[in-house]
Amino acid sequence: CLCDPVIAMLGGDDFEQLMFVLNGSNFRYGLFINSVIAFLITAVVVFFLMVMPSRALLRRLRPEGLKRQCPFCISLVPAAAMKCRYCASDLERVEEKDMVHGDGYDVEVELG
Repeated sequence: CLCDPVIAMLGGDDFEQLMFVLNGSNFRYGLFINSVIAFLITAVVVFFLMVMPSRALLRRLRPEGLKRQCPFCISLVPAAAMKCRYCASDLERVEEKDMVHGDGYDVEVELG
């Protein structure tokens, strides 16, 4: 396995030789442990080389339009929405001064 040198660098042993005998049959559970470790290393590499960059790219390419807060559930909804997607409340038309740009994560909301 290609991951065995990585496991050895981390101070681990080669688990391939681990086994127990039951009724004359060898159960090599060390191979299973090696396979699990190899899978986890591969999953981490794929995550950091494929998923993280694609998430960052999609975040930059996501269209940001005008949004406003629902007065009932305080969620951000598109400015042109006539019904809140979260609480299904009917919304009235608002003026542009009540709208915010972007995804709303930089908007501070005061409660109370």
